[in-house]
Amino acid sequence: MTNKLSLTFILAPLLLVFWIAGCGEEREDILQPALPTINLRAQDIYPSYRQFAYAITASEPLPYPITLRVNTTADVFANGHSQIVRNRDILHFKRGSQTVYGFYNGYFLQAFLNQNSFFFDKEFGTLECVRSGAGGSVPDSPRGAHPVIQIKVMISHPLPNDDHCVGLTGGAYDIGDSEITLTK
Repeated sequence: MTNKLSLTFILAPLLLVFWIAGCGEEREDILQPALPTINLRAQDIYPSYRQFAYAITASEPLPYPITLRVNTTADVFANGHSQIVRNRDILHFKRGSQTVYGFYNGYFLQAFLNQNSFFFDKEFGTLECVRSGAGGSVPDSPRGAHPVIQIKVMISHPLPNDDHCVGLTGGAYDIGDSEITLTK
């Protein structure tokens, strides 16, 4: 009888620990809801030969603002051959956003290096904050507009050295489909 009693005293705390550990895992799921997922896809908003269009979509209306990095590499035909132009944009999406459209001009203008891409929030109109930077240009190109042959767009989390919008922070999220190539 004493052996059975001793065994009960040993096993009871172990069972209690296993039961508490199991409840803790369920509780963790309640405290950590699924993060929104951001995806990138081609978009045909309206027929236009003058610009490329794509959509950045969230799996649900965003429960909090987010900040996203968009890298665009454009293949521009100028000076008799194709040349690469890079743009980096930091976007701040408002809480409640679900779709942001990105546009890239079909003709590259050297004088407006940072203005060849622009963004529009389906729910809220223009974005609250966009920080743009350009990398590369079309060297020795004659003045005027140069046709853009193709763009490659990649979305990612911002890097620590990216210029963020002053006073605005973004919440956590997952990135799903993160890269597309659009060709005219």
